[in-house]
Amino acid sequence: MTINELRQKRAEHWERMKNFLNTHEQKNGTLNADDTATYENMEAEMQDYDKAIERAEAAAEREKQLGEPVSSPLFGKIGGTRKAGRESDDYKTAFLNYIRTRTPGNALQESTASEGGYLVPVEFERKLFEARDKVDPIFSLAGRLVFGSLEKNIPYVASEGAAALIAEEGSYGDTDDSFGQVVFHAYKFGRICKVSDELINDSVFDIQAHLSKSFGRAVGKAQAGYFWTGTGTNQPQGVLTAAGVGVTSAATAAITADELIDLYFSVPEEYRNTSKWAMNSSTVKAIRKLKLSGTGEYLWSPGLSDAPSTILGKPVYTSAYIPELAANKAVVAFGDFEEGYKIADRQGFNFKALNELYAATGQIGFRGDQRSDGKGVLASTAIKVLKTKAS
Repeated sequence: MTINELRQKRAEHWERMKNFLNTHEQKNGTLNADDTATYENMEAEMQDYDKAIERAEAAAEREKQLGEPVSSPLFGKIGGTRKAGRESDDYKTAFLNYIRTRTPGNALQESTASEGGYLVPVEFERKLFEARDKVDPIFSLAGRLVFGSLEKNIPYVASEGAAALIAEEGSYGDTDDSFGQVVFHAYKFGRICKVSDELINDSVFDIQAHLSKSFGRAVGKAQAGYFWTGTGTNQPQGVLTAAGVGVTSAATAAITADELIDLYFSVPEEYRNTSKWAMNSSTVKAIRKLKLSGTGEYLWSPGLSDAPSTILGKPVYTSAYIPELAANKAVVAFGDFEEGYKIADRQGFNFKALNELYAATGQIGFRGDQRSDGKGVLASTAIKVLKTKAS
């Protein structure tokens, strides 16, 4: 079954769920015990569709990756400008030789990192970030910055001066833009990946592709948690930490349709038009039952084709790093993430082969790290969260 067919099946199942709720809800909006059990089974089937779509999308991505060429085409080397530094063929060859033999060539010595390793080739770094960015939606939602080094003061426009209607020969008002500054730090995220000697020396196995994707996914998982919930003290500041509180729910572990509508309108209109929702997938499950008062229209709608599902017409993204429904938690974020939150990456992924550490087991260790930070630049205005009641 294709991805689009699965999405269509999910949409049809959602219509059955809506019809069941509409015909079995009691006057107070609840279900009796038998109907609750039936609905829970339908919800479980809906989640199965969600997982099947995710698996199909992952399989399509793997198929795409397997179809990529394992080496550069010949015509890419004829004519044109010769690339230098970490983009050059000499550097890529020297890096592959370093992985297989742990002997750095002269070309590799040109990009020695500060901690005894080497900066990976540009293509390796690109694939690493591609793998990282698929781990969690924060990487596609946030604004992105790349620096040669971090620990930078970055200015931003906190508020803009106002324009006005001016009469003929009238005077212009004198209003200034207001600027703020945010400091991005160089927080290090890294790991050690062990690979067997046999696998490294197998010329058929694309060791560089394996390492770039393995490091990318691992670093992405480590970073995503901080980019959502980090305190900002000796670690990145998370979206949920930096955002303004738009609504506090009346319950400790439940939310209402009216509270989501209030959250929607707590974001200024200039950001609302490009806003998106973010929450844990378990929160989506709770929201599926919610309707607009008066019309009875459901807030949540399933996505078709490549479109994401929506709430009140705005795209919904889910992350396991956003808290589930519980007391005193920021469980839903809504706003313009690209304007409100920025992820800053330091250019260059540091990489080092550990020759002897795992020699007794016939393995080679590869240590890699990336320096990044995340900050809520305009998050208090452009992004609002729904926080549950404390107790």
